[in-house]
Amino acid sequence: MAKQKKSPRKPTGEIRAGTLEVGGDEPAALSQLERFKLPEVKNDAEDLVMQKFVGVSRQDNAKGYLVRLASATHLPTDHGPDFEVVTYSGATGYFELLEIAPLSGRYEEADHAMLVGDLIDFVVAQVETKIRKYGVQQQFRPISLLLYVSHYGFSPGPLETSCIMDTLQGVPNQVFDEIYLELFAHDGNPLVVRLWPFRGGHFAKSHLTDHRRRQMIRADPARVRIMSDKSQGHQIDVTIRQCLPKGTNLSKIKVGPLSDEEARRFGLSTTLKVRK
Repeated sequence: MAKQKKSPRKPTGEIRAGTLEVGGDEPAALSQLERFKLPEVKNDAEDLVMQKFVGVSRQDNAKGYLVRLASATHLPTDHGPDFEVVTYSGATGYFELLEIAPLSGRYEEADHAMLVGDLIDFVVAQVETKIRKYGVQQQFRPISLLLYVSHYGFSPGPLETSCIMDTLQGVPNQVFDEIYLELFAHDGNPLVVRLWPFRGGHFAKSHLTDHRRRQMIRADPARVRIMSDKSQGHQIDVTIRQCLPKGTNLSKIKVGPLSDEEARRFGLSTTLKVRK
């Protein structure tokens, strides 16, 4: 029987970042956006995701929380895992990949403002689907699950990641040895977090409930405008406008400057580069 080819990949999103340059003799300026985009072809995108995971797993600081992989071979069909892997110790196993993209249409039209609880529920539902699928395909053991995000609008910050991690500990799972999350920076550098199993402290139930009610807002770096620049010498005074994504609950947005913690929580922080 001929090997089945994987279905074409839908267009991916982008990881975007920009820099506001101020100071010196030049007026304030927004840099050209830096962008990272996975390949459009599904196999190529998965190859790159797995290649970056393997690279992170081989780093010395990954010991103890990532399985250390010597190689990963892409498998050809949608009926089984995405990769067969070999660890440094010579053991073989499997990896299944899962993109986290709560879309209701195209990436360009996606809502980038949602409740943290909605993101958690989406991720958990996707993971449970994979658990059911491979619970009946017991020939694929041991197996790990690798979640990844290809669009800035769905990239969880530290708080959202901690909430997902905490919630997953309560999901019945006798299938996957580990569940990982891979996030990308605007230059393509990966950050890998082990979501399950997690042996640290947990949120109190009331705290997790409170976090679930928070907004997760990922504003588009392309929709930033400099409104005024009154900087003089070493005194920096620049006003910028950031358009918020649709779905943002404006009643929760503080009027006036945000604290650093608020900016990080809402995904509104702007990289500030002071010219010498």
